[in-house]
Amino acid sequence: MARLVAALSASLVLGLAAGCGGGSSSGASDASGRLPVTSGTPARPAAGATLPSPATATAEPAAGTTTTPRARAASGTFTSEQVVAHFKRRTGAALTRSPTDPPQYTTLDLGDEPTAEVAEFGTFTIYVVKGSRPGREIAALLAADDNPTAKVAVAPADAHGISWEQLSFKALRSQAPAFIARKRYGHNLLLTWVAGNERATDERWDKLDRVLTDLAAT
Repeated sequence: MARLVAALSASLVLGLAAGCGGGSSSGASDASGRLPVTSGTPARPAAGATLPSPATATAEPAAGTTTTPRARAASGTFTSEQVVAHFKRRTGAALTRSPTDPPQYTTLDLGDEPTAEVAEFGTFTIYVVKGSRPGREIAALLAADDNPTAKVAVAPADAHGISWEQLSFKALRSQAPAFIARKRYGHNLLLTWVAGNERATDERWDKLDRVLTDLAAT
């Protein structure tokens, strides 16, 4: 958030702010995960023996179903490496990591230097939260007040999942408020994006939203 605040304050001064787990099996398997193949001719059942009914046989899981709880738990949780690779593949832009991140999360952005990518996507930060309870850390990030002299108010998420933070830079004698849009993706990703002087998103946000929505759906 501090990097976003610094970037937004600079843009206001310059007048530029207007803009998994595998499925289970009923039989033993070899190291490759395949069921063993029995050679030879199957023995014929003894006289009077009862053959197993089809209902007692182990059925294959239906197409599209999740086979294990572990696979469900892993879905929607991403590493910073996965986010960087997905963003590069979808946009061609390279995200950078902050060298001063705390152990709870990694922050990714386009760096501090003005580039064509910054013009295309705006000023933003993606938080990749670590640990077994990312929801708590994201809630803490949404409520964090690392610049108490600038923050004015925080609005709850709207129908699109976007919450808004309103800032005021009195030290810079800015007459207009500044807004930051924030949205969660999957279990452990949080996007924060500098909207400028209006509480509204535009095509730059839309591009980021599509990229992260696509990632969260994998």
